[in-house]
Amino acid sequence: MATSDESVSVRKWLPLEANPNVMNKRGRHGVLRFFFITQTVGNACATIGLLHAVANMTSEISPSEESFLDRFLKTTASMNPFERAVFLENDREMKVAHSVAATDDETEASDNVETHVICFTYVNGKLYELDGRKSGPIPHGASSPDSLLQDAVKFIQRMIQKHPVSLNYKVIAISK
Repeated sequence: MATSDESVSVRKWLPLEANPNVMNKRGRHGVLRFFFITQTVGNACATIGLLHAVANMTSEISPSEESFLDRFLKTTASMNPFERAVFLENDREMKVAHSVAATDDETEASDNVETHVICFTYVNGKLYELDGRKSGPIPHGASSPDSLLQDAVKFIQRMIQKHPVSLNYKVIAISK
């Protein structure tokens, strides 16, 4: 019979991200080819959002050869979303860059953060929400490269309608 300490450890739950078989399920219609990373570091949602945006535009833009982004994307290409997060957490170059940006004279550091950054992208005819706090990409219906911005705006407007008194909405568009 297990001791009470053993029983407790057996009952601990792991996040879904810890199981790559759950995180990397492929749909019936083939593999969706896009970049997704889990957010495991607090106050890093803008970094994760920008990584989602740029990494899913590599057919449109190319990171400079041997830049941090180029090395990160190549190194993490075969990793699952949680493994990418662990890699990012342990990357010294990113830690330093994040610390410099967070302590810039124009930026006031605060533990009271009420904002969050997500990314919308187009993949295989659909609009996807990429939120590092979620277990994976969330489809939001049909879209196209030409209608991506308008399709994302429709979803954002629904979010604003649910929280009409909030002023914490910001939109960044990356375009060529």
